[in-house]
Amino acid sequence: SFPKAGIKYRAFGGYVDANLDFYRELPAVGEKKLAFNIQAAPVLLNLSKKVSKSDLYLGVQYTFAKSEVEYRAKQELPEIIPEADLDSKTGSFGFFADWDKRDNFFTPSKGLRLNLLYSIDDNWTGSDYQYGKLGGFANVFITFSKQWISGFRFEYQQVYDKPPFYLYPFLNMRGVPMAKYQGATTTLAETEQRYDFSRRWSAVAFAGLGKAVWEKESFSDADLIYNYGAGFRYLVARAFGLRAGIDVAGGPDSFGWYITVGHNWNR
Repeated sequence: SFPKAGIKYRAFGGYVDANLDFYRELPAVGEKKLAFNIQAAPVLLNLSKKVSKSDLYLGVQYTFAKSEVEYRAKQELPEIIPEADLDSKTGSFGFFADWDKRDNFFTPSKGLRLNLLYSIDDNWTGSDYQYGKLGGFANVFITFSKQWISGFRFEYQQVYDKPPFYLYPFLNMRGVPMAKYQGATTTLAETEQRYDFSRRWSAVAFAGLGKAVWEKESFSDADLIYNYGAGFRYLVARAFGLRAGIDVAGGPDSFGWYITVGHNWNR
């Protein structure tokens, strides 16, 4: 960052080789788990400028990825998955606003963060697709006492037109398998309660609800997905207020454990 100029920037490049399961409703079969291997080389560029003396930053963001997707099954690829998605490029250009009034970047105890991003994929952005995506979240932290910190998270995502099948929004919740609950629209609400037993040690408990809704599906008909869990935190860096620990979480049909450094909601 350049604090005197009120400018922040982020740049990222990497390589991904991941095995992921996606779930789709197939005719005469019902819900079926589809296993894929995704290899991609993503790049992210992000630049924002502070608005006057406020805590509001406005900026632009660009992401690009060349992806190769392999269907990990002996059967033929289901018709619901376009073959064009198996070897494609995505390039997203977007505008965002970010307002951060949290007391700590890593593990907040009080404050509020609001974020809103709208991005588009088109030929001129280097993408093989034409679609838009709107996403926003709010994280609220309240200190009820010296030991008790309460957090609330609200998130909304929506795509317009058709992205590749693996880039549809999904419910990102501890205890829920990644990308299992996808849709054209996702909404979720989650709370996390932290209790500090001492300066170093804390316990956390969390729970949430969410829905993933497809284009031709009504919000009321979509399944209500839940999560719950608990864990501990240890203050590993007092100078930065950085806490780390392990969470155990459950969902409608699964359990998992998570190593958390900072706060789980950090993006």
